[in-house]
Amino acid sequence: MRTRMRTIVPPTPLTEARYRDGSHASPHWIAELYCLWRMCPRTACRRARRCRGDACACQTGLALVPPEALDFIAAYEQAREEALSYDEMLVVCAEELAALEKWRGQVELSLA
Repeated sequence: MRTRMRTIVPPTPLTEARYRDGSHASPHWIAELYCLWRMCPRTACRRARRCRGDACACQTGLALVPPEALDFIAAYEQAREEALSYDEMLVVCAEELAALEKWRGQVELSLA
């Protein structure tokens, strides 16, 4: 019997390139950023440990994300509208980013 190897893709990190590319937070990026695949009703997403297809299915997991972590998206979008640099955004959104990182750490712990 032959076993199939799966490639596990880590959640999408916040990078300077992602911040500067001119696009706003897409449903797939939000799903990856908040590790929504962990709560997704689709088996394919949970198995792959990433959003696999319709990101709207994964978005149901947003209800379980703490409000402090969810505040990051609003702060991120506001920083982009104010044309802050990536480094300035990290300073301005430090509290929200810390809450997001705490959430992602809890998701990682839940996998052990």
